[in-house]
Amino acid sequence: MARKNNRVVLNRAALDAVTLGLADGLLALADAVIAATKVPDAPVLGAGLIEAGGTVAYVAGKKVGGAAKKPSAMKVRSMGVAVAGGFPFPARFQELGTVHQPARPFLTPALLSTVSGAEPFIKAATAKRLAALR
Repeated sequence: MARKNNRVVLNRAALDAVTLGLADGLLALADAVIAATKVPDAPVLGAGLIEAGGTVAYVAGKKVGGAAKKPSAMKVRSMGVAVAGGFPFPARFQELGTVHQPARPFLTPALLSTVSGAEPFIKAATAKRLAALR
């Protein structure tokens, strides 16, 4: 019986386009979450301390989008996609609370209301990247 040559050819350009499209879509979703957040201005924290959030995206260990600095707790690996979005330091105390103040979440409600519609963000960004290949 003769052996058949079953060769699989991997289209790396398309695979890279899908990965970058996923990162673009997740970054757009993170930007939408930040935009949908109603930022508090509690007198305890001071006027204007929590004003603007930021987002950042990494693919295969390289920054591909966003204007924010990488959070120190964010793990960026040599493979895969990592996206982060949030607000500067004092927002943590407002969101999670402290020993002296209860939690007053402002980012979590925006996140939960926006994440349910994540598919259009990712689908549009991936389609845009794949269309650029053709």
